Amino acid sequence: MNRNSSYIFSVVLCCMIIGSATLSYGKNRPDNEIAEIREEISLLNLLRGLYLSADQINQLSVLAGKAQEIRDSEQDEVQKNRELIISALSDLRNTLYLAPGSEEAAQKKAGKLEKVVKDIKGENMDSLAALEDQAAAILSDAQLSIVEDFKPCLIPPKDLKNPVRVGQAGNDGILIKTAELIFLTPENLWKTRGDKFLSKILQKIEEEAGEMTASGKEDLKTRLKKISEQIRSLNKVDFELQKSSLAKELLIINPKKAMKHGHRKTGKILQFLLSDTACSVLSKWKECADKIPQFSHSESEECPSYEEAASLVESANKKDDFQNMGENLIKQLTRLHKKRSGNSSLPQINEFLAPVQKHLQQSDRAALITTVLDRLKLLASVKCDPDLQKVCVNVLRRMAQATKFPLLNPVQDPFGLNEELSALKDDPSPDTACSGLLQMAESISGFLNTKN
Repeated sequence: MNRNSSYIFSVVLCCMIIGSATLSYGKNRPDNEIAEIREEISLLNLLRGLYLSADQINQLSVLAGKAQEIRDSEQDEVQKNRELIISALSDLRNTLYLAPGSEEAAQKKAGKLEKVVKDIKGENMDSLAALEDQAAAILSDAQLSIVEDFKPCLIPPKDLKNPVRVGQAGNDGILIKTAELIFLTPENLWKTRGDKFLSKILQKIEEEAGEMTASGKEDLKTRLKKISEQIRSLNKVDFELQKSSLAKELLIINPKKAMKHGHRKTGKILQFLLSDTACSVLSKWKECADKIPQFSHSESEECPSYEEAASLVESANKKDDFQNMGENLIKQLTRLHKKRSGNSSLPQINEFLAPVQKHLQQSDRAALITTVLDRLKLLASVKCDPDLQKVCVNVLRRMAQATKFPLLNPVQDPFGLNEELSALKDDPSPDTACSGLLQMAESISGFLNTKN
């Protein structure tokens, strides 16, 4: 071992053992009261959105208690070796002040202790993962989806406050949405951008499961392509029947079952519902849920009783949004038509707007947007200008929203369309921009037609 590598090894080893030796679950830190209160608030926000039954709370309380025992046992085992660890680290530290080579014996001694600590942690990780599996079996698919999506917060997002969400979350899972997006993507868009979408899925798998080798990535991509081809080959009826099973096939590597240093990884159920905080909070939450029916549901209830009322309110809001959108588009089309009114190739304004007004009265969002796209093509055939460029961008965003997929979401951007849209929006040439925007709109419009 040369001088540099010996030094690096020693430093890394010190860091690993120090990290293991100073395990803390937050109970003995004098400055941790704020963090503990924050953690409890965050957990209570999650519990408010889960609508657990009394039986679920009882079972989770038992499992949280077992998880706490495992963590306490791990801490006790580490504390037993505390003096040995400090002695070994001190020896290793002191030898690093001496000539190169003096540290080798101390490294071996510290390495053995580091392995002891790592084995203790690994065995306990497997035990905690097994408890997490039991907890997952207690929860419904909808509740599991909410836990997986949950991020610690002082003020919960609106959808977590909404009791209807617990009845919908399981059906709106990311795997189902991914399968639907693969199935409904128009053929021309899939041919040109399907590989980009699959690469993003692969990247997400790697983020969740850990770094993969080049051959491993290629193998996974081949399997993803095979599953995607299977999905896209189905007609609508067969896809609806097989959607759930096909979606599960997309989970080629389950990050919850992935290994870390030869041991099971744990996830958000352990982090939130089986934490030390949960161990103390769940018993209090059961008393609270017994007194306040809105925080729980009986075993016979699919979801809270006011779901229908919430659904009606949501539907009314959507109708108002659609009406406003349609009226706004008509104003924009009228303004653009007026600027080109002297051209004989354009129909008169009443005839030009009639199809748009018809679909607005029928509350047909897909037909309205498709018709607006046709009107824009007519306007572009006469003249492209910055105003038309802006309206094309607006209509593209409306079209993407109507598909109910994150086609132009700057974070997800499954096909890279948002990146292209941003470039076209700022293109100094209206002719180039409008041509590209209308082509993109044509690709997206395929999502608005029902697949047979």
